[in-house]
Amino acid sequence: MSDLLGSPTRGRDAVFGAAFAAFISPHAAIVLLLGLAGSLGNTVFTSLFLSGTTALVWFLTFRSDIVVSVVDYMFAGFVAMVVCSVLSNGLTAEPKEYALLTLTLSAYPACRFIRASDLARGRDGFVGLLAIVAILGAAVTLVALTEEWGGPRSKPLIFGFSALPIFALQSLSYLVFAVLMMRQLTVRRTLLFSLLLFIPLAIFASALVRFTFVALIAALVVGACSSSTWRRKNVLIVIAAIVLSAAAGFVSRPQHIARYASYAIGGGQTDPQAPAPAAIEAPATSNAGQAPAASPADSAGVSAQKPQQPVELQKRAPSCTTETNVNLQNSIAIRKVLLLDAAFMLPGAGLFGYGLDGFMKVSCMAGHQMHNSVLQAFVEFGWLGGMLLSALIVTSLWSIMRMAKGDAASRFVSCCLAFVVLLCLVHGRLSREAAVFAWIGTVAGMTQSARSRTPVAQPASSPARSSVS
Repeated sequence: MSDLLGSPTRGRDAVFGAAFAAFISPHAAIVLLLGLAGSLGNTVFTSLFLSGTTALVWFLTFRSDIVVSVVDYMFAGFVAMVVCSVLSNGLTAEPKEYALLTLTLSAYPACRFIRASDLARGRDGFVGLLAIVAILGAAVTLVALTEEWGGPRSKPLIFGFSALPIFALQSLSYLVFAVLMMRQLTVRRTLLFSLLLFIPLAIFASALVRFTFVALIAALVVGACSSSTWRRKNVLIVIAAIVLSAAAGFVSRPQHIARYASYAIGGGQTDPQAPAPAAIEAPATSNAGQAPAASPADSAGVSAQKPQQPVELQKRAPSCTTETNVNLQNSIAIRKVLLLDAAFMLPGAGLFGYGLDGFMKVSCMAGHQMHNSVLQAFVEFGWLGGMLLSALIVTSLWSIMRMAKGDAASRFVSCCLAFVVLLCLVHGRLSREAAVFAWIGTVAGMTQSARSRTPVAQPASSPARSSVS
């Protein structure tokens, strides 16, 4: 294993690698630490963990030679639109959400100073911490699965959370990107690496993690497109192993897979036994100092506002119509209704939007954000805020993919950025998108440093003919 992952690093580089891993994939580590300590949640510990890793990454990579770029201006513009939205709409969410959004946005400046050399030197510390998190995550998931194998729950409850397998697979995905894109593996070592991945991947698939596998494979395809022939072969071997292990995990729980397959082809969209949602009126446009009407079960904790007059059908969000009794076990059906609600609110978002979590105060899907961070930016921070976030993502992807063909660190970052962007389009919530802004900041830093260094191209021939670093 040590031969596969490389010799261990020491000191500052190892600390940076581990801190960066904990920073861009904190959720699994937090759940494991709290769960093993017997706690179902601790706000103070979580806050210290998130802010501590942010500060540590910034401290270990800070440089004074920064040159302001176009991406920096776009990020500053997006932050300005967030501030304008708050000033225009007032406080429309819980204080916790504003604190999380602040930490999310601080991820960009924390990673703005990272260079390719930092990632190369910190690689082993990065992979080492993620390996520990992924192994522990797979172990506790397996234990929970054996206890709930024949039960009605499709996703096991682990330490009081059902999302741990998703978080652990995200950590494992970053490990896969680092090993495949920043190491020169022979075919034999790639096969060994694939064999090591099989069991944890199958366990996470048995826990019915789905879209994260899609995002993992899609990001590897992005990396393969910018790789030389021998590396592309290795990537394809690992993709095949991922597909096989995921298939093995899914097949092991046929009763749940049959239900999800039905959902995927359009079945089970509604729950005929569920009561019709209450009708809530949404404003035509966002008003300064006044938030949109709230649903009675608003998870953001903001007081519900009941309409004074009868609500006209066209003024209600689609989720508030009497015909919409969504099957809450069907995530596809939920997302369809949430997207309809977002489309309903988008024309009235205006320059400053409805405010943070303003969507949740109009939609009758209680407790659900729209699961799409880019669309959320358009609705809650205004049309210009959404366009600036979209421009940040597209510009960063374009920049790093142009660099990826001649640089291992850039190829690794291109996979990671593509991965988190895909996740934010399906699972996203802006106050929890630190990884997106972290990788965008990393791209900005690497793009600047690329102008002052000569990228080292990887050999076009198989590494088996030369020594493996």
